[in-house]
Amino acid sequence: MKWENLNLHIENLLPGIVCTVLILSKFPNGLESIQGIDALKPFLNNSFVLSSIFVAVSYIFGAIAVVLSRFVIDRPSEWFPRPLLLRLLSRGNLNNKCFQDINDTYRSAIKRALEGKNDAVKVEVLKRRERGRMVRTAVFPSVLAALMWPTGLDFPLRIVIAVSAIIIVLFVYAYTETTVYEESTLIIKART
Repeated sequence: MKWENLNLHIENLLPGIVCTVLILSKFPNGLESIQGIDALKPFLNNSFVLSSIFVAVSYIFGAIAVVLSRFVIDRPSEWFPRPLLLRLLSRGNLNNKCFQDINDTYRSAIKRALEGKNDAVKVEVLKRRERGRMVRTAVFPSVLAALMWPTGLDFPLRIVIAVSAIIIVLFVYAYTETTVYEESTLIIKART
């Protein structure tokens, strides 16, 4: 199995485990309420089967979380925080560019770094991109936790916490994109 494939599975599984645990925590008696269903008893009495079901359900929730997180974070990151942070943290080379040009420069720098011949640079850029994806996939479990966990809070306050979680993840994700860009430009500068 290639390392990239393992990372994809981990990227799907980790948010899924968090989501599954959060959802199961809302059952009145945890797994006992599910185990009370007669049709499921033969499957749930076996710990291997129960573990397999947990992993499968977590993986499915994780895949959904990845897709939803990407939908919620990617485009908004392009519209505001990514170009803003790139402009602020790029050591002045993006100051005179509009947000669209900054996004184009960002994509171009990554493409050139990944097409280069320096394998150490490719690995570092890919590692930073994977870190960014892990941050991005945290948005769905964060929102779910904000909506489900603080049981003593009114629902409107939970919504405020969930939106705050989205904004925080959005800015942290934009910052990780900035680190990817910085690594990519260091290599491009070294070539010239």
